[in-house]
Amino acid sequence: MARLARDPEGYGRLQAEADVVLGGQRPSPAALPRLATSVRVFHEALRLDAPVYFLPRVAEADDH
Repeated sequence: MARLARDPEGYGRLQAEADVVLGGQRPSPAALPRLATSVRVFHEALRLDAPVYFLPRVAEADDH
């Protein structure tokens, strides 16, 4: 999430989504389908900075 701290526009989109979807309430599992941007950002953060650093990542296919 440190990457998000360096992206004010992205952070603003997340904040706006949370304001609209949650309306000041605490997040719940039921709200997840309506928090599409937040879920995408979370998955991308895990992809870029995997919490399990000791497992090697292997490409499934060549980029070319």
